[in-house]
Amino acid sequence: MLFRSLGKLLLHSLPLAVTCLTLVSCQTAPNVFATVTRYGATAEPPGSKVYMEPVNSSLTDEQYREFAYRALESYGYLRGTKGDADVVVRMVYGIGQEKRSQVSGSLPVFGQTGVSSSHTYGTVTPNYGGASFTADTYNVPTYGITGYRPYSYVESTYDRQLVMEGKKQKSSRPHWRLEVASTGSSGDLTYVMPYMLVAAADRFGIAPGIPTLREIKPSAVNRMVHRLTSKKE
Repeated sequence: MLFRSLGKLLLHSLPLAVTCLTLVSCQTAPNVFATVTRYGATAEPPGSKVYMEPVNSSLTDEQYREFAYRALESYGYLRGTKGDADVVVRMVYGIGQEKRSQVSGSLPVFGQTGVSSSHTYGTVTPNYGGASFTADTYNVPTYGITGYRPYSYVESTYDRQLVMEGKKQKSSRPHWRLEVASTGSSGDLTYVMPYMLVAAADRFGIAPGIPTLREIKPSAVNRMVHRLTSKKE
């Protein structure tokens, strides 16, 4: 669910090592799902110069803007300055308060439920004045659900959001808006931001439309970083 009031978000200013921002493999976490919605005018075509306007003077914001540049460059956009850019983009990002919910249920327990059939095998051994008989019986077991084991735990989730607004030079009002909303178990915005920026870059050059659910994998972020690093070598 998209935030309607960015004032309720907690802006992060935690320092972050560049290696952890540009290489997602420094953490082990599941894929990130994000809903991307674009509003406003026609999208910017690849080849356009983009200037990411600072949100604040923190190192974290500088790193977020650097990653945004890299994500956009992978789709053919160019870095611009405040004076020569085709579009000036301002980012607002944040994370909501922890939401806790009780999760409970039951899991089936499997085991032997009975015997499907029995088979007896015997041997007759002749002896003086008669014979002796020995036998063994084999039971064929059946398996299935023998019961249920209850479980219960507390699940924590966080709403994460990234908003990008673009405006033309000498324009005081944005002419398009891109929203990325994600809900998940990670309360570390510095980890989730690279995923959301990849999702945003993928829709940066797309015309406005209905919200799109994206699944961003760590490999997608790592491939982009590797490709950009290779270009600079």
